[in-house]
Amino acid sequence: MENSLLQGRSILPDRFVKLEEKTINECISCGVCIDVCPCVPMGSLGNIPNEDITEEIKHFLEGDILSETVIDRAFDCSRCGICLDICPNNIDVYGLQQALRCQIVAQGKRELTLHGIKLGDRVWDDFDFDNILASIQVKPREKRWIDGIPNKTQQKDTVVYLGCSTVRYVSKINVMLDILEMLGIDFVAIVGVCCGTRAQIVGKLKEADLQGLQLISVLKNLEPKQVLVYLSVYN
Repeated sequence: MENSLLQGRSILPDRFVKLEEKTINECISCGVCIDVCPCVPMGSLGNIPNEDITEEIKHFLEGDILSETVIDRAFDCSRCGICLDICPNNIDVYGLQQALRCQIVAQGKRELTLHGIKLGDRVWDDFDFDNILASIQVKPREKRWIDGIPNKTQQKDTVVYLGCSTVRYVSKINVMLDILEMLGIDFVAIVGVCCGTRAQIVGKLKEADLQGLQLISVLKNLEPKQVLVYLSVYN
């Protein structure tokens, strides 16, 4: 099992490996993170003591077999973020769920993929569906945002990062941009540069980190004074 655990950790970015080590060394199995979770009571873990769940997670991180309890804990997570600052020892419980999910997917215990529909020779994914929904609502010449990576000629004091999925909410985007214009804010809005959320959801943490670093690079290249991030209901 030790070799399997090491192999599983090889697919994790260093910060998640350190997070697992911190959990092994500092988690006191108090169960507070389980207690605040709105999903656990609704699933198969609802009748299991919180302390027992956290103990099984620690045992897995230490090299024990992957139990159904650990699998269910990782995949019961809805990414709501309630547990972000709850740990008395400052363990990133939210990040830990993603690390567990990544290793479970790598072991073939669960399978997660982004949505995709094959039509002809092409697979249409989530990003395509978002763009289709946007095109139904707004003509290309009426878009108030830049698709993809903007060039430096678009440099503004403020960059409004709209993410990927937000283009499906054209009316909400327009309301927000109207408000910024009324406030006299000089901005450029961009979409299509992924922050890595979708890759993280399906357990591809290294790919998610690379996408996040690309986004940081794009924003840095524009040299704005501030970045405003639009958070949609989807995210």
